[in-house]
This record gives sequence, C-alpha cells and structure tokens, in this order.
Amino acid sequence: MKKHPYVLGTGDAELDRLAKQHDIWRPVTVGLYDEAGFGAGQRLLDLGCGPGFTSFELAERVGPDGKIIALDNSRRFIEVLSGWCRERAVENIDARVADALEPGLPVASVHGAFIRWLLCFLPDPGRVIDAVASALRPGGHLVVMDYFHYLAIDTFPASDIFRHVFGQIHQSLADAGGDLDIGDKLPGLMLEAGLEVIHLEPIIETARPGSAVWQWVRAFQRSYLPQLVKKGYLSADDLDANDADWRQRAENPASFFLSPPMLGVVARKSV
Repeated sequence: MKKHPYVLGTGDAELDRLAKQHDIWRPVTVGLYDEAGFGAGQRLLDLGCGPGFTSFELAERVGPDGKIIALDNSRRFIEVLSGWCRERAVENIDARVADALEPGLPVASVHGAFIRWLLCFLPDPGRVIDAVASALRPGGHLVVMDYFHYLAIDTFPASDIFRHVFGQIHQSLADAGGDLDIGDKLPGLMLEAGLEVIHLEPIIETARPGSAVWQWVRAFQRSYLPQLVKKGYLSADDLDANDADWRQRAENPASFFLSPPMLGVVARKSV
C-alpha cells in the first residue's frame, strides 16, 4: 500500500482541531447528505474518514440495518475510530486502514459515498473517483466537499503577510502533489467516471475576530506553518510577522476575512 501521509499529522491536537472543524461545517455537510438521499438501511462509504466524525453521523442515518465502510490510510485514526465505536457500542461502522487510491471495494457494493477534504491532498483524484464510481450501485450517489479557488481567501483590511502566507500554503500543497483548487475539476472527473452531476453549491463563510471560522483557520496555521518554515517556504520572520498581524486584526472590530472557498458536489450513477 502506497502511503500519502496526512500533512497535519494524527496527534491529539489534530484530533481536537478536526472535531471543531467538523462542528463548523456540519450544517453544510448534513445538507449534502440530504441532497444525496443518504438514509436508513443503506450501505455507505466514508472515504478518508479520519477519526470518524462523519462516520458516526452517517451510521446514525443508516440505522442498525445499514452499514458504514470507513476507510483511512492512517492507522492511528482508524484505531481511534474503532475505540470510540467500542465505547459507544456502535456496531454498524466497519473501520479499515486503506489507501484511497487502492480502496479495494467490490463493484456495486455501496449505495453512496462521502469524500471530504481528501482529494485536495492526493496526486491522482480521478483514480479515486473512478474507484468509488465502480463501487457505487446503480442509482447510488457520490458526495464530495473540497477546496475550490483556495487563494480567494482574503482579509480586510488588506494584509500582505496574510496573502503571502496563504500563497505559500497553496504552493507547498501543489509541490507535494495536491491541489487546493480541485473543486473546479470535480464535475469533469465525475462525468469521466460515468456519473451525472446533479448538485453543485459554493461553500464560503465570513469570519470575524473570535468566531469559530476565525479560530479554525488560526488553528490550522499554528499546526501547519511551522512545517513550512522547516521546509523553506516561510522564514521565521514571516512567522513572527504573521502572528503579529493576526493579533492586530483580532483587536480590530472592523476586521474580517473570507474563508477558503469550497465546493459541494453530488453526483449519481445511472440506473
């Protein structure tokens, strides 16, 4: 199995950040479940499930007669998810370590699939979509939520260091084989995989000092920017300037920024 390590790691701090991230974007995510008709008795795939926040929601949706296949390439995340399943007596989640590029799913084995913030990190997202399309039953739905036009993130009043830092984040992921603009390619990749795109929606929020989205982006920076200093994308002076800029904007009640845009896509396999 070829590994594609998750760039933010799998430690306790990242588990906490992912939990808060899930809470912020839960209403949008639930809306996409609804668009896909995810419901009782279905067998659903949660690909790139991480520690399983969506897996538990989907497990509740499908009920005891349904099943969630939760796949992630992080053994640590799967162990955490499996442990939580035991603690909560949840029996309809099948958590497995698997690479998204080689998920090993039988043909026509699931009613639906959910993929969130995974394809942007992978070098061959079309291959993943092809594999998932093959695993869908006729009439099944694929839901993807991922980044789109990432550098549209911006802050007001304007900040040169803010733009520089996010430009380097974007570049570092591109150099690692990822694509933080994957959203604009999703409809085409789904069509190539034989799926019909039935729903598209933009996902963006305005963040003000102290808001949940503000804290979400700041937590991501605290986790990821030190890595960019080590790799040479940013300097220690950049990090200090960025910290000072955030402190200044946090004290300005007129300050706000636009979150990195995302796209929600729902596609259906022909009957």
